[in-house]
Amino acid sequence: MKRVRDICVQRVIPEAALASQALEVPVTPALGARLAGSLPIHCVHALMRSRALVKHGVPARAWVLQQTLAADPEDAVHAMLPALLRVFADFVVEPLGTAESDNVHPPRVEDQGAFRRAVPMAGLSEDDITDVLLAPTQPHTVRCLAVYYVLCVAANIRRRTLRGRPSFIAGGDKGAPCPRPWSARVMQALPVKQVLRVMQQHPVS
Repeated sequence: MKRVRDICVQRVIPEAALASQALEVPVTPALGARLAGSLPIHCVHALMRSRALVKHGVPARAWVLQQTLAADPEDAVHAMLPALLRVFADFVVEPLGTAESDNVHPPRVEDQGAFRRAVPMAGLSEDDITDVLLAPTQPHTVRCLAVYYVLCVAANIRRRTLRGRPSFIAGGDKGAPCPRPWSARVMQALPVKQVLRVMQQHPVS
């Protein structure tokens, strides 16, 4: 099966085209736990984890933001939304991925040249975050997801600062820039008490 997959991706559909076209697929409206089966978010998550988006420089910020804003406020959070935000936050800080998002397998030998030039993905901006957190019309679900993303990025930056950038490529460049920590404006906008209250009211969700 691996051989068939490699033939399809490398010869029938070039990996770069697949990575680019996947983010042209519209996000799933009202994405919630009730929706089952394969969805666009599964494909984007898989491409992100496999490093295809980083390798080919495909920006994912707009798609991730749109899908987050499209979360169903009346349903429990779909399991893939936190997973997508977690791996996205991972690659925003570290282009090769880290153990925290299970991206520990080394790139293929033929891809190592591309990854030596890799830089972190462009993540959600501070304006993106504050627009979500401070907008009174945003549902609790979206606000909770924004808080989760902020905390994931902050944790990844702290881990990278304490341990240094991991390198899966022998002799790879370790100088990729690390994003700056969140500003006080973002941290002060975090509705921590509100999020805790919602979690206590809806423990199953």
